[in-house]
Amino acid sequence: MRLSVPDHVLRAFGQHGSAVPLSGGQGTSWRAGDIVLKPVPVQGQETWSWLHHRLAPSLPRETALRIALPVAGSDGSLLVDGWGANRWMPGSGAGLSLRRRAEAARAFHRATGAAPADLPTRQDPWARADRQAWGQEDLPPEAPGALAELLDQLPVTEQPLQIVHGDLAGNIIDHPVHGLGVLDLSLYRRPVAWAEAVLALDVMGWETGHGGAAVQVGASAEMLGRALAFRLCAELNLGARRLSSPLMDLIPVVRRLADLRGR
Repeated sequence: MRLSVPDHVLRAFGQHGSAVPLSGGQGTSWRAGDIVLKPVPVQGQETWSWLHHRLAPSLPRETALRIALPVAGSDGSLLVDGWGANRWMPGSGAGLSLRRRAEAARAFHRATGAAPADLPTRQDPWARADRQAWGQEDLPPEAPGALAELLDQLPVTEQPLQIVHGDLAGNIIDHPVHGLGVLDLSLYRRPVAWAEAVLALDVMGWETGHGGAAVQVGASAEMLGRALAFRLCAELNLGARRLSSPLMDLIPVVRRLADLRGR
């Protein structure tokens, strides 16, 4: 059963009346007037505070990109009984081209290029998957041998680290007047090329089924391999008994790219 927004939470964020459930994401977001509310789990509350107090002040004022950031309630609180809010941004991601999404990704990462490096450490399935993909934690015991072999074959190149969005494919919207916007900030401190590879991988795995997306964003075999490990490990960390075949099918695709580009 979907958890609805309590009346006192709505009032705390300056809203009256009822909230309307929103589709997409994990199905926990509600719109009330000009804000979107969602429950913030205990393990994510430090990051929620970081977004408001550390990331937001570091963003350039002149950027045209809209970014969904936490807003405070009437008494200055960022969380009310575990609920957080950000401004409602009009727009849609339906039918958005990879070119337009890549444009938003570049704009977002330009904006976060000077963000503080002290992003809180998380222990959720996605944060653990990120570390597993980069060899900072062991792969899940259920990880297929083909994935371990792929990671062993990938090169390790030194690239600058910064705050990046690790779930862009379904979290970019566009509007004819307001332009591009980025939602649901799932942040990591990794190379920009890795975040763009995750975008390409998600498009390849769930939308196009071929490697054209990787070519369009210029993703390297190394970054695609890390992105693929990230997605597969997240599924396993979430308790999947069988890995998604669209992503498993991409293991040989990434290996072929590595061979074609000399790894």
